[in-house]
Amino acid sequence: MRRVGFLAFYLSFIFISSFGQKGYLRGKIIDESTGEALTGVTIVAPSINAGTISDFDGNYSLNLPAGRHDIMISYISYTAQNQPDVEIKSGNVTILNANLAQTSLGIEEVVVTAKLRKRTEAAIQIQQRRAPVVLDGISSDQISRLGDSDAASALKRVTGVSVQDGKYVYVRGLSDRYMKVTLNGAEVPGLDPNYNTVQMDLFPGNVVENIMVMKTYSPDMPGFTGGLVDVSTRTFPEKFSLQVSASTGFNSNAHFNDNFLSYKGSSTDWLGFDDGLRSIPSNVKELSLPAGLSSTAAEHYGYTKSFNKIFDVEKTKAKLNKNYSFSMGGQTKFLGKSIGLLGALSYQTESDFYENGRLDEYDALDESTVAGHNLLAEDKGSKNVIWSALVSANLKLNQMNKISLNYLRNQNGQKIARFMEGYTVRSDNYALESVSIEYLERSLSAWQFIGKHAFPSLNGVSIDWISSYTFSTQNEPDIRFFTMEVDSIDGKKVYSTRSNRKPERRYREMWEYNWNNKLDILIPVKLGEKVLKLKTGVNILEKFRNSDENRFTINRRGSADFNGMPSDYLRDEVLLGYEGSATGVYYDNDYPTNRYLSFQGKDIVYSSYLMADIKFTEKLRMVTGVRVEKGEMYIGNKVDTVSGDKLSLFGEGNSNDLDYLPSVNLTFEAVDKMNFRLAYSRSLGRPAFRERAPYEFYEYTEGVSIVGNPDLKRVLADNMDFRWEYFFNSGEMISASLFYKKIYKPIERYQAQTTSNISTYRNGNDADLYGLELELRKKLDFSKLTRDFTFGVNLTFVRSETLVDSARLELARSIVPDFPDKRPLFSQAPYIVNSFLSYNNAKLGLQYNLAFNIEGPKIVIISKFQTPDVYQRPMSLLNFNISKIVFKDFELSFSVKNILDAEFKQTIILENGAEYPFRKNKSGRTFSFGISYRI
Repeated sequence: MRRVGFLAFYLSFIFISSFGQKGYLRGKIIDESTGEALTGVTIVAPSINAGTISDFDGNYSLNLPAGRHDIMISYISYTAQNQPDVEIKSGNVTILNANLAQTSLGIEEVVVTAKLRKRTEAAIQIQQRRAPVVLDGISSDQISRLGDSDAASALKRVTGVSVQDGKYVYVRGLSDRYMKVTLNGAEVPGLDPNYNTVQMDLFPGNVVENIMVMKTYSPDMPGFTGGLVDVSTRTFPEKFSLQVSASTGFNSNAHFNDNFLSYKGSSTDWLGFDDGLRSIPSNVKELSLPAGLSSTAAEHYGYTKSFNKIFDVEKTKAKLNKNYSFSMGGQTKFLGKSIGLLGALSYQTESDFYENGRLDEYDALDESTVAGHNLLAEDKGSKNVIWSALVSANLKLNQMNKISLNYLRNQNGQKIARFMEGYTVRSDNYALESVSIEYLERSLSAWQFIGKHAFPSLNGVSIDWISSYTFSTQNEPDIRFFTMEVDSIDGKKVYSTRSNRKPERRYREMWEYNWNNKLDILIPVKLGEKVLKLKTGVNILEKFRNSDENRFTINRRGSADFNGMPSDYLRDEVLLGYEGSATGVYYDNDYPTNRYLSFQGKDIVYSSYLMADIKFTEKLRMVTGVRVEKGEMYIGNKVDTVSGDKLSLFGEGNSNDLDYLPSVNLTFEAVDKMNFRLAYSRSLGRPAFRERAPYEFYEYTEGVSIVGNPDLKRVLADNMDFRWEYFFNSGEMISASLFYKKIYKPIERYQAQTTSNISTYRNGNDADLYGLELELRKKLDFSKLTRDFTFGVNLTFVRSETLVDSARLELARSIVPDFPDKRPLFSQAPYIVNSFLSYNNAKLGLQYNLAFNIEGPKIVIISKFQTPDVYQRPMSLLNFNISKIVFKDFELSFSVKNILDAEFKQTIILENGAEYPFRKNKSGRTFSFGISYRI
């Protein structure tokens, strides 16, 4: 801590001492009528003959002696502004922004406002208003105010957006498959094998500047169907700033509860990664341990004993939740050039727990009767650790050339313990108890090198480029499952293992690199009095994924009695080969000879585009063009080798597609701040590696094996949007949107039409999707009592429809004659509701917020035969937080999440209305108390 304090003091000294007896005048110059940044504006202090010009972002910085100065701001064809008596303080930064009016319009007054930061709601509103596409977003200020700790939680507040499993973004009800996620404009990988996009909980709130959700497509964006989410990380402030915060809290289920489930982990779990405790023992890592016992019993004893014996869950007490964050930044000089620096750190731990959850499985026999297969009660405890580090450096070579370097590292570790008991009701019925312990370790490291260049002498040509390299990992070292059959003899429980459900350990390791290189060129072309903005560019995205799984099964020769504790089942004296014994417990696997559990994949997407942006009149704007994408995917089992740039493959799994993606976006500004928008685009969605990889993935939480389909094709869609929006005051707006999508051959996960418990993927029947979005954000300033309140609500209504596949329909109607021939699109919610009520009194330094979120029922599993599909039911989420500034620079806060203790529930419903649970649990309420300090 002393080192951290010294570093903070040292950096503070650098920033402050760099000013000397001078100060800085900084700000941003924008066009009053368009909201666009103005490049090359002259800012002069005539009395001392000092001046500068604004850069391509409209920003400027002028070093002036302490005192008062008249400031002249001028630009060709714009009305000049004179700001008299601007005070410059030694060692400080004075902010002076200006909106310039074109000469023909005149100007009534000089407008000087607070700096337009992209982290404010007002800035988000300006971007919405001026963007060529339909978009919504949320700012860093709003994320902080609503008490959201990460990007996933924050996105639930955006119109038409829902979040699945606390991580995955759905836009307009469309699943992760149809999403694109970018970090500062560059694509980032998603590694969860069950999803096709990045986990948004990896981005803590304190590193986020804003999050924008694009809902219509323009050619300079990668092709998407549902939405494109761009996470912008924080940039350096105009003057030195430092912020420190800390909070602690508890969950009503997990804390102050002696029944919290956990297990013995490694010494570095608190840092979000395993220290090697869960690694495969080195003496068996590359060996084959066959069930035939080709090696000696003594050898097997050595192999089996080398595994750690941690297999039991234990009841304990969870430690309180914690959340810490630190950030510091500012501007200084480096080799005579302006450089901005920002560093941010965050660390968070959180525990969750529920008891008596349900893990049930049913098959419908007819319209009113079901047969239960698994009927299990579940207790589950988890501890989640996530930390993040952000370093950003921005070097301004001159007013027209800027380069930036960003580095972001996120690390996450989640320790999970489960205990299940109940019955399995199949051809062989029995009572069971089962334990499983897991550690999920995720990391994301992103390096981004960004350049911006403007060429005023070439009629305003500008070039933007980015080179982004991202390396991600998702490892599950030593997942352990132990299922026991339970009998009762003379009133005592007797435990045994079963040949068809042997205890197992699985080791999964997955990594992926993404290398994304983009170049965009903007070329203004004069057409008489009009200016046509041509934009063109290229984009190369290369991905390589390695997924490796090693499975060890625990077998036995002869009897192996135990007391119901897995650790007792594995005690030394019952291991095969113990003191020369030829019977006992031993491990086997087939890793070196059978690699169907593992795969490698390579995906390359080459893109180029041409786009035109033209204003036909002051009111009518059109952005149109076409993007060309060529996608190549190669997938193979791990017996294959990488040769050069391509995989030498065994079996199928390759694809090669060339697509033309046109789009047209029309914007008509009927009156000031009111837009009508009309858009059309052709878009696509590509299958993920895992969905096309011909290998088996056992999903133990569902008890199913998931197998990829190498014949999957990419999905195409036609999209139509109409939107009316009115930004009647700063921070206030109203909008209404209609949209339609025709999705061709959507990819869906479904249960295979067999008696085995296997899921796979397919291209389904074409789907139609119709929707309506409504949003209102209004300050309640019509009376003194309510003037500090703001109310917001957004509603999304969606109707989707696709045909049930003919094979299933024929089977189902042979038993249920009225089985419907149509159903909603997989994972498509029919409605999403977000609302909030905020109070903000700057004079008192007091603000509080109440936020509500709910989404409608949606299909999460497409069932087989006549059994109805599994639906996830609505959850009503209500959160509250309050904060108060004390002693000027300190702020106290309190929050409550999930006030209603909403129930997570997935069910099937029969024709007669009877409802049967599939998954069900309650996660409890979470309370948090915090303090922060900022300068």
